[in-house]
Amino acid sequence: MDEKNRQGVKRFSLSLLIALILLAPAVYGTNIMPLSEVKEGMEGTGRTVFKGNTIEEFQVEILGVLNNFFPQHSLILGVLKGGNLEETGVIAGMSGSPVFVDGKMIGAVAYSWPFSKKAIAGITPIESMLEAETQPVEIPIQPPLEIAQYYEFESVMMNRFPALPQLDTSVPGIGNIQLTPIATPLMVSGFDAKLVDRFRPLFNSFGMQPMQAGMVSGSSDAPVGDLEPGSPVSVQLIRGDLDIGAIGTVTYRDQDKILAFGHPFFNLGPIDFPMATARIFAVVPSLFSSFKLGSGGPVVGSVRQDFRSAVFGVIGPKSPLIPVSVSLNDESKTKRDFNFEVVNHNLLAPILLDFAFQNTILATQIGYGDSTLKITGTIDLKNATAIQFNNIFSGMASFSNASQYMASVLYTVMANEFRRVDVERVTLNVDLGSKRKEAELMEVWLDRNEVRPGDTLNLKAVYKTFQGKTQVEEFDLKIPDDLNSPALHFVVGSGQEISRQEYAMFGKAYKPDSLDQIINLLNNLRSNDRIYVKTFLAEPSLVMKGRTLPRLPASAHSILSSSQTIGSSQKINSLILSEDSHPIDYFLTGLKFFSVRVLPKQN
Repeated sequence: MDEKNRQGVKRFSLSLLIALILLAPAVYGTNIMPLSEVKEGMEGTGRTVFKGNTIEEFQVEILGVLNNFFPQHSLILGVLKGGNLEETGVIAGMSGSPVFVDGKMIGAVAYSWPFSKKAIAGITPIESMLEAETQPVEIPIQPPLEIAQYYEFESVMMNRFPALPQLDTSVPGIGNIQLTPIATPLMVSGFDAKLVDRFRPLFNSFGMQPMQAGMVSGSSDAPVGDLEPGSPVSVQLIRGDLDIGAIGTVTYRDQDKILAFGHPFFNLGPIDFPMATARIFAVVPSLFSSFKLGSGGPVVGSVRQDFRSAVFGVIGPKSPLIPVSVSLNDESKTKRDFNFEVVNHNLLAPILLDFAFQNTILATQIGYGDSTLKITGTIDLKNATAIQFNNIFSGMASFSNASQYMASVLYTVMANEFRRVDVERVTLNVDLGSKRKEAELMEVWLDRNEVRPGDTLNLKAVYKTFQGKTQVEEFDLKIPDDLNSPALHFVVGSGQEISRQEYAMFGKAYKPDSLDQIINLLNNLRSNDRIYVKTFLAEPSLVMKGRTLPRLPASAHSILSSSQTIGSSQKINSLILSEDSHPIDYFLTGLKFFSVRVLPKQN
């Protein structure tokens, strides 16, 4: 079947679904009023929860229909009254609150104007929301959002991490007033307040309103009947010792199928996130945007579609999550363990790991001052080789750099373009220190400036610690017996400096062409607490998939560097002969180049 016919079948199926709902309300339990019958001046009622789990009604006066407000999609405009809405205005967390006229559902409260003096809301027609049930639920490999650039492959390879990007927010400020999706309260439990503020612009860019709250205790076997039109519902992002969940309202239920929010969650399309009941503690009035303060409850199903007009969930099946365990050991040998789960999504999982890991470090009271983190750990993958962590970070930004490093590694493998990866577990062990353990490579000493093939060259790398102490690391370098070149070149330095220099020279040749190559590159990343010595010749060579090829016959070199293969390889004027490294107990910076003359081999 061609694409045109498939689209025709899809439109027919959607039309048939809506027609069946309109004609058979007894089967679906909800009468539906078509958008064409909604008129200015109609009066109706809405349903939502203002406190606890008790559904209350509020009044709605229809002001009219905003035809084609979005491309081929309209909005109903209404004034909300009762339930103290005259004082609070439209409340964040009301998204999805169903609206009925003459006992028939017309849609869900979903849009509003910040700073509005009246509770005027945009209501998403139920017909638009029902389209979410017919959307594909297969999760794509590639994430669609620009935030992905924050965790890009280049950051991992170069060990250089940019500041958290300031994305355009969908929560408008003063001077930028427009009808927008009602902000979704993002209930954050167990997190440091300053860290929440640091990540706030990121969550705001998705239309989320982060706020600190507590968790609701109770059995995980709550009755599924708790979710009905007007009930609060939570989409869970992190569960366990840390907890993050977004709160909205159920609009429509057809047996085990749920529609909520009336607008996108993250607008990610097909997803598989835990869907939970929720409890509302209070409505907090605000001049900018009043909001519901609440907390997620037991998980009762999964959210399967994050569509432009609704969130679609199914009661029953539980979403697979990624277990994360973080074990922290400080200088006093005090151990702290954090265990939590994050959603299994190629974009959000790295973001949430970044957010959660930084929080676990701050919980140790190290704070934002000088510190050193030594990290080891594993990302276990299903049907693929595990990824190993072993690195050190030091300085004022040590915990944030370490966190972004790990998040970038996770993103690189989860967002790979070759096949979907199932992450089974993330395990992290962290040794914490409250002082800076940094050192700088100062100079390199050689025992001679001329060598012959087969000689051993003694090299001393001199580095100075942050506290001012000078230390020396010694290397004995074997000169190849078959060396036939007038000069031999060396680069000595930290893992991050050498990686940056290499990536700057032949970055595109690092692009792998399989998941196995990605994993191999990640497992061979240089560490920050080692001194590396790389020996090379100033001769043409090829780099393919991040690996330098040895000397090749002229015919092979010509084929591999031809226009047909140049996209996956790069010519460089550097032939790598060897690389050695020694561990030190510091985060090292610095890079030194030097050369020695090669004399003919003596008989």
